[in-house]
Amino acid sequence: MSSRVHLPGTEISNTFISSHSQEDIRKDIGSLLKTILQRIVRNPNDVMVTYLIGDRTTVYSVAVHLDDYGYLLGRKGATINSLRSIARAMLARHEIRAVVDAPHTPFNGNQDDSY
Repeated sequence: MSSRVHLPGTEISNTFISSHSQEDIRKDIGSLLKTILQRIVRNPNDVMVTYLIGDRTTVYSVAVHLDDYGYLLGRKGATINSLRSIARAMLARHEIRAVVDAPHTPFNGNQDDSY
């Protein structure tokens, strides 16, 4: 018998489980990516996640403050690759392909269209 442990800041998991439409699922994954990144970087208010929807693919673009770009990538790309794996795994069961992209130019802290 397994038991569930509620961790502070993991409210997204309940939202994700109860979502029904593909749009809700995509939005939940964007929120999850943002929450994870906010806990990794030093400037959590400057984390921005946006997404574009294609026929079968959702492209998430993640951006952080210039000073946090190394945290986004991680050593040898470990952090960004882990985010990609999480998004792919969670969306695959809904037959949605996920791509997580980090822009080549780090975000400078100006949030106009943040998620």
